[in-house]
Amino acid sequence: MIFPHSITLLKHTETESAVGGINRTYQTISNGTSYRCYFQPQQESLAIINDSGGRNLIVNIYVDPSAPIESTDRVVFQSVTYEVTGVIQHFSPRGLSHYKATARILDFVQ
Repeated sequence: MIFPHSITLLKHTETESAVGGINRTYQTISNGTSYRCYFQPQQESLAIINDSGGRNLIVNIYVDPSAPIESTDRVVFQSVTYEVTGVIQHFSPRGLSHYKATARILDFVQ
């Protein structure tokens, strides 16, 4: 697969709170790692018009297999932050080809 775009992956760490909840801490953009990808808006999100400034609310990100991407990680693409909601592995006869991650937009203002 050809990966013409680039994302910054912001990994998270989880700790248990005093009341039994989970706290997630994310890397900063300066500490994130850049990976090659193909960034694609989901078709149904193209028609949504709201206060997001015309940005796509839900996207598919096809990521190089070297990226350790997981659900609840965050990615930054063109200065916009997205949260990964799901990751699927795609295989070819040679093995792992790429990951397909679905993500939702987090910040609406640049």
